[in-house]
Order: sequence, then structure tokens, then C-alpha cells
Amino acid sequence: MKVKTLLCAGLLIAASPALYIPSSFAYEIPMDVSQKHKPATVRVLLAENKESLLLEAKGKYQLCNPLNNFVISNGTFSKKDRVIHEKAGIKWGERIPGTFHIRVVPVDSDTTILVNGIQYRGCVEIYDRDGRFTVINEVDAESYLRSTLAPEFTKEVDQEVLNALAVVARTNLYNMVSKKPANQLYHVKAQDVDYKGHGATLQNVALEDAISSTRHAILTFQNAPFAATWTENSAGKTADYASIFRKNVASPSGVEIPLAESDRQKLGWSFTVTRDQLAHIADLHKISKISLFSEKNSGKVYAVKLSDGTNSQDIDFFALQKALGEQKLKSNDFTLEVKGEAVTFKGYGQGHGTGLCLYSAGLMAKQGQDAAKILATFFPGTKLEKLRVISNQNKASKSGQYLK
Repeated sequence: MKVKTLLCAGLLIAASPALYIPSSFAYEIPMDVSQKHKPATVRVLLAENKESLLLEAKGKYQLCNPLNNFVISNGTFSKKDRVIHEKAGIKWGERIPGTFHIRVVPVDSDTTILVNGIQYRGCVEIYDRDGRFTVINEVDAESYLRSTLAPEFTKEVDQEVLNALAVVARTNLYNMVSKKPANQLYHVKAQDVDYKGHGATLQNVALEDAISSTRHAILTFQNAPFAATWTENSAGKTADYASIFRKNVASPSGVEIPLAESDRQKLGWSFTVTRDQLAHIADLHKISKISLFSEKNSGKVYAVKLSDGTNSQDIDFFALQKALGEQKLKSNDFTLEVKGEAVTFKGYGQGHGTGLCLYSAGLMAKQGQDAAKILATFFPGTKLEKLRVISNQNKASKSGQYLK
């Protein structure tokens, strides 16, 4: 992995030996009315088909029409009122004749917006469709990462591992957003990613520091962000994303981690089910044959074929894990032993075994390796770069962009 110099605050600063750039924690203004200078953002669907909403702007704001970016009014002081549908136009305290869609834009980084009592960074858009409201929060990527990662990492994790994790999560986010059509109304649904707004960002100081100090840093593979992942414990070897997730995408190859390989036997697990239980999962009468489909280099399983002699069913690892339970089928690093009616799964580690292995990264950090070296180990052939914007985001600035 070639580590490029990072562009930060207008200065070229070497990335090695440390990945992160010390900086004071601060929020960017996630939107501007022209949409020409905004940082990387994510459009999150907060709610849809709502009959009324309580909307509050805490601080200075601008009220705009999201279809043409026309400024309707400037709010010098905070405002709180219900959003109501009327035939002549939407009403937020005052009527806005002829306008059925509004965007509340923060004027500075101190302004936050509340929807039904939940506080958000960024801007909030409300679309009135025949009296039913759709609510979108367009939030800068850094604030989004704080909100979505904080609930996942409540236990203590080494700071260098968190720094690496922040880069991986940001890389995956940039990849996801860049793949979406520029005129799409939203990128993700809040409930699908456990997005809970600004309040969730205050739960983990170490994670806050990791996101702030790696601000805008991502990995690129073949000159683009990619589907970057992390896993709890790969038991000494990882697989490439494309093989395990069965996606026709470019992704770095899996790796072996000798430091963690020595702990492999300590990380073993096993459990037993019956043929009938597997037949029920596959919707087959009985199970006469079981075959595993594995990634060649790592041996990680991506699917299982269950057959009754006449019919067969292919079940991918994630569906099988969901059916058997994550506490039983802990990882895709397993083999099968069949004796009579009993089928015993014997495996190692925890998780899907692709991308950044948190367990192995922790061992590396204890030996003094920093985030840049950790990332270079798990994502060979990638480059570490600073990118404030996502390439396709400013292409959707024309009138009617979100209603096609």
C-alpha cells in the first residue's frame, strides 16, 4: 500500500509514520444554499408518510426550496413549530404559498435542527405529497459516521484500531454514496443503519477522536473507494469481499496474519444440529448430501448446498447464519462433520472474515503498529488519501433533482 501525502487545511502533511493529523474537533457546515462547496454528505431518510411534524431550528438558518435552491427566508433566531399541509402550500408557523417542499439549511456549524425532538446535524428537507410528509436529513459524512459507529463500539478499543476503523467506515460510505444515482432522493434509511442523529455522537470519546483526527481520509483501490468492511475475528486469515459477498466488484485480496494465526486454536467453536433441522431451513424433505462452497485462498465459506437426492438448495453464509443464529454459527471459517443424523459445525473466529480484522488489528497495535500500517496489512494494493468530496455529489444540483 502506497501512502500518499494528505491534504489538510491547505497544507501538505506527510501521512507517515502516523495516519492521523491532530486537529481540534469541529463541525463543518454540511450544506450551503448553492450546493457548490459542500463536503461529502449522506442523505438519510428519517420518516415518510407522516401527517404532521414538529420542526425546530436551533440557531441561524435559511429556508429554501430544494427544487431550485431559491431562498425563501432567513432565520436570524431559533424557530419551533409544527409543519402542516395546506392546499395553498406548506405551513411552518407561517404559510409558504405555492411551496410544498422546504429545506432548512444551517447558516453556521452551531446550528442544529430537531425533528420530533431528535437533534440532527446538517440540513433537513421536508417533501409534502398530498398531506403526507417525507423527511430527509442531509448530513456531512463525518457526523454520519459518529452517529452510526458510536452504538457499535461501546467497549474499549485501542486508539490506533479505532483510527483504522474510521478510515474503513468512511471508505465504505464514500463507495456507497458514489454508486447511487445522483438524483436519488436518499441514500439510506435511518432504521437500516441505526442512525439516531446528533445525540448518538456523544457516546464514545475515543471514537470521536478517531473520526475527527482522520477527517476525510479514505482508502482507494484502482483509484476509487470500494466496499470496505471489518470483522470481529478472522482467526488469522481474511478473504476478499467480492468472493464472500458474491459481488462483481473490485476489492483487495484477503491476507494472512501470522500474529493472529498463532491464536487460531484458542478461537475455536463447534455446535451440532440434525439433518432434519437443515432440511427445514432449506425447505427440503430430507438431507442426503451437504457441500460447502469456499473462497480458494482463505477457505472461508460463502455458501452451502443442501440436497435431498432430487432437489437441492444453495444457501449463502449470511442466510444460513441468520437461520442457525449468530451465537452458534459464529463465522464462515468452518468445516462440517456428518455422523448419522448429526451434523457438527467446527469453526474459528467470529464474523464474515473480510476486510479489517479487529482482533488481529488489536494485536498489531499492542506491538506498536499504527493505523496506517494496520490498513496496509489488511487492504493490500490500496492508497490512503484525503478526499473532502464524493465525486458524483455535485452533479445533482439542477431543478427537480430529487423528484424524478
